Amino acid sequence: AGTLLPFIFPSNWFNAKIAKEMYEAQINSFSSLRFNEMNSVETLYYLATRDQLVSNLLSQQMTMMNKIKEGLQLEESVGTITTGTADYFEQSIALIQRDKLNFDKFISNQLGQLAHAVSLLPIHGIDSLSPVIIPDLETVTPIDAENFSLQAQEKSFEIKTLTFLINAAR
Repeated sequence: AGTLLPFIFPSNWFNAKIAKEMYEAQINSFSSLRFNEMNSVETLYYLATRDQLVSNLLSQQMTMMNKIKEGLQLEESVGTITTGTADYFEQSIALIQRDKLNFDKFISNQLGQLAHAVSLLPIHGIDSLSPVIIPDLETVTPIDAENFSLQAQEKSFEIKTLTFLINAAR
């Protein structure tokens, strides 16, 4: 009878209910995993974008310092400053240039990780990122912390997963 009419026995009804709760827990757990991965990719994007901006600032700094070095060389040739001042200043430029090269290698590594995270082929990869337009924080209305906390708890996949697991355990 158990094979032909499995739901005659109450234990099978309990097992079906448990299986349904476990299935719902797995769905929410998988959703949580996906959102955590998306958050990691977004964080990597923001870090790479920030590092690209810093690299651009280093380039601008080196350009400005090269102009200063040219002025120092001119002043050395006239004799208003001691010889070797421009060479000493050039050492500072070389240090910044070395830092920029290391920074650019780091950015290239970040872009490779980001390409891998979004399943781009290594041959295509990512060359650079467009910066995100950040809103003016002075015009943004403040968030009600208590309401925000309640909304986060209501939408939390982790809490939903635990609720389904508790129901399955009961």
